[in-house]
Amino acid sequence: EVSPDSAPAFVTEIPAPPPQESPGAVPVPDDRPAQLPPSSFGFLPMMIVVLGLLCAFVLLALVVGVFLLRRSRGKVS
Repeated sequence: EVSPDSAPAFVTEIPAPPPQESPGAVPVPDDRPAQLPPSSFGFLPMMIVVLGLLCAFVLLALVVGVFLLRRSRGKVS
């Protein structure tokens, strides 16, 4: 019985906050993009590239390691 009562309460509460948050949130994003684009545009891509290279290097190392292990095991046996 408690859950059905709480469900409608959440439904009624959720619609109210968004209208209040949206007007306040809109001006903030507009101010940020003007100042951040140069730094964020150069910083994010670099992080993505670095992370991508690290992931590729790790995957390559794992593949080579497994290949060498299998090859060495085959020779030993």
